[in-house]
Amino acid sequence: MTEDDRVYRRPLPGGGYVAIESSPDATGDSGVKAHVLVERRSDPGRRVGHVPPVVAEIEAADIEHAVEELSEIAGNNVEVARALQRWQARRSDDAAAAADGADPDSGETPAA
Repeated sequence: MTEDDRVYRRPLPGGGYVAIESSPDATGDSGVKAHVLVERRSDPGRRVGHVPPVVAEIEAADIEHAVEELSEIAGNNVEVARALQRWQARRSDDAAAAADGADPDSGETPAA
């Protein structure tokens, strides 16, 4: 995604920002996909090569509905923090599953 795909952006206390980006629905329907990303790094130089975490996603009929739904997270610092905690937990679970040799998306555990 590019800066042009951003439909919402606001600074976070202490630096960084939260943004909502959108793109056309990949199915070819007239809907959109949108997500909330959180850039935690305040120094733009440190952002190079770093992809901000996507903490929420939605498919909607149009961009207005997507922004309406996602702004409940993006516009609230407490919800941004909660979404980041959920993202970090998923990342930890995925890393643990990979270390155990399981596919984190399959729900299966490897045979011992």
